[in-house]
Amino acid sequence: MGGGTRVGGVDEVLVRVVGVADVGALQELIEADPGYTERITGYRRGTRMRRVCC
Repeated sequence: MGGGTRVGGVDEVLVRVVGVADVGALQELIEADPGYTERITGYRRGTRMRRVCC
């Protein structure tokens, strides 16, 4: 194992700033895990969220 901390079976994790050019790739990554949206927001994928403000 490398010098990094083991996280979820991964030896190293790279964290970087996400820019406008990364939006498409980020969307693909999110959509690759069907349960992600519900785990993070509590809403099922494809559910319209109500606007709370304004």
